[in-house]
Amino acid sequence: MKSAISRAVGAVLLVAVARMARADDAALFNEYVKYAQEMATKHHLIVQAEFDRESSKAKKIAFRYDRYPEIERMQLPNGGASYVRKKGGKWIKSDDWGKTGKPAAQSATKDFENWIGLIEAPLNNISTSRDKSQGAVRPTLVENDEDAKPGEIRFVMNRENPTGFAYPHFGFVKFQDKALLRFFGGVMRLGDERLLASIGYDFMFLVNMQLVTPTPSQSPPARRSGGDN
Repeated sequence: MKSAISRAVGAVLLVAVARMARADDAALFNEYVKYAQEMATKHHLIVQAEFDRESSKAKKIAFRYDRYPEIERMQLPNGGASYVRKKGGKWIKSDDWGKTGKPAAQSATKDFENWIGLIEAPLNNISTSRDKSQGAVRPTLVENDEDAKPGEIRFVMNRENPTGFAYPHFGFVKFQDKALLRFFGGVMRLGDERLLASIGYDFMFLVNMQLVTPTPSQSPPARRSGGDN
């Protein structure tokens, strides 16, 4: 009888510890995302994005996107054109950040708003779920992720009732006493189309007239108290 009670108490404690760990992970994830959002509005955001499309016949979506508080630029791959838009203005085709150029054809820029929406969704932690049976999203810190770069802090967007589906991953890199978004990978949707996204984020800061970009530390972050999931 005592053994059964001990096992029951132990199980309750393990559940409590697991819940504490999930709460810690979610709080840390939200803190990192909020900081990245703040930095993205004030400094130079650089995004390298690739989206494999559900249809094998459809062309992959790929581009580089740069944004300052007052101007943004879209660059197409393989020597493709560059397009610039100043705050409150329209897209122009320009190779010198809008110093010179001409108005862009609507056919060339018609997808830009959708593409920007895709890369901003992870940065703003915007997601949708079509399978409500899996319950709420649970950001979970992943230690020793084989796909992570040295020093990268990885989270997987787990669910309350996971089904083994390949859930999205977020990667962050330590910067000062905070962390910045470095990577997002996972399935996204553009209308009814499923996309497999691989998005890299970088931030450039002007410090003492020198551009500085954060680099990963060489050791993984310490695990917060509360035990492992």
